Amino acid sequence: MALAFRSLWAKTGTILLPGSAGTVQVPFWGFSGSEQDSPIFPGPVLEVREGDIITVTLRSEIPFPTSLVFPGQTGVLVRRETGVWKRVSPEYAGGIMTSFTDSLAAEEAWVRYLFRAARPGVFLCF
Repeated sequence: MALAFRSLWAKTGTILLPGSAGTVQVPFWGFSGSEQDSPIFPGPVLEVREGDIITVTLRSEIPFPTSLVFPGQTGVLVRRETGVWKRVSPEYAGGIMTSFTDSLAAEEAWVRYLFRAARPGVFLCF
């Protein structure tokens, strides 16, 4: 078992549409693995071993709430920069679910997720 620390930055970017001969660019929101890099699609790979404890720090340059979901993993905890660790939970506004998990508000510097890689496999986090 090891500790793995990763940072992701939510950013705006552009992507070339497949089959457009490199002529059609579409704006998108995505993730980069560093503050200096542009977002990529699909996002950065977080490669860890089963049993590792993973901490992912999410920062955002997008002016809207942003969050990460880790399908296939259980017991995910979240912590805001001024808070304590707690289990992730859906967010609601006016009785409507707005996020599957705790999100990073536009005015916050970061939110941190923590979990143990309990199941081996390839998972898409979004």
